[in-house]
Amino acid sequence: MALVSYSLLQLLNARGEDEVSDVLSSFRCERNKDIEDFVRYNAFDFNLRGFCASYLVFDTDAAALVGFYALALKIASIPENVVSKTAHKKLASFGELRPETGCFDLPCVLLAQFGKSDSGIGRVTGEELMAFVEKSISDIQRLVGGRFVFLDSVNEPGLIEFYSRMGYREFGIRNKPAGEDSDSAEGSYVQMFKYLHL
Repeated sequence: MALVSYSLLQLLNARGEDEVSDVLSSFRCERNKDIEDFVRYNAFDFNLRGFCASYLVFDTDAAALVGFYALALKIASIPENVVSKTAHKKLASFGELRPETGCFDLPCVLLAQFGKSDSGIGRVTGEELMAFVEKSISDIQRLVGGRFVFLDSVNEPGLIEFYSRMGYREFGIRNKPAGEDSDSAEGSYVQMFKYLHL
């Protein structure tokens, strides 16, 4: 099995809009309809408008789209009182503590979307997909700087455990906006961050 990652815009330039739209519309993820809907209906527009950069991971042996992730630049506000002493030192070195909020404002790469397609089950692991994410983030850091990545995870124990194994640490809970569809009954996202300098 050979895995390869392409940016959506890279594919658009090489293959054209119709073929890329067909690839995106083929993405299925029964476990997480939010990411399925994003890939199928929003990824193309979000990339063209510069809201994020999306990446598609393929198993070239099977000619199958097996994973997807999207990255964006964002300022994260991480409360000073929820991090360890070690994390506090790193945050103080790279972010700005706002006394009025008690939070470090930190320029970060946001892992905005992350998931395997149904066709990726048994073809790619979460760890393999995360390796592509971290390689892309490393490329971004070389161009614009930065040391941290953060994400908002669906509040499900299996996902939180996976991200924790990957080195992410919880720093807050964000309520889902009113009317936002989600497979999660909890109605919130767990916010997590990681120091990442490759």
